[in-house]
Amino acid sequence: MIITTLGDNAYPSTCSYLAAQKQYLGEKIILLDSFEACLESLKIGNSDISIIPAAYPKLNSIIMDDNFEINNTFIHKIPDLVLSCKYNENEFSCLYYHIATQILLKKISKSYKNKQLVNSNTEAALKVKSSSSYDLCITNRFCAEQQSLIILQILRKELKMPFLCFSKKEKK
Repeated sequence: MIITTLGDNAYPSTCSYLAAQKQYLGEKIILLDSFEACLESLKIGNSDISIIPAAYPKLNSIIMDDNFEINNTFIHKIPDLVLSCKYNENEFSCLYYHIATQILLKKISKSYKNKQLVNSNTEAALKVKSSSSYDLCITNRFCAEQQSLIILQILRKELKMPFLCFSKKEKK
């Protein structure tokens, strides 16, 4: 079985990857840069299942898409969602975040000048790690620790996230 979900193959650390790895132990997991890319892989037959968290804001349109059907659901406790940085300062230049974490912006205790959407929590952490500016990101604890970032604030602790497993709908 081939499973796709959101992530970076060089730094596998998204909540979706961690959930897929635990739920489908021993199966081949391919990480792609967007959930849409995962669904495209499913549609053209390059994968058997695409795993998407219930927090994904575009989930409704995927559920209503005639090309896909939900074949399984499960709950996985994801790592704490955290505000992280490379350098601890009072004011930051840019905040990187994934759209699924947008609701957490109002909980941030630090000030920043700009914000930028990225494709995943891993990408957010990698942007901060590679930046020479004073930047922030919302990511998960596992990813922040993997990238040796400073955790400034826990934004959501011990969240039990539902995940939906999509397969290609068989034409009748």
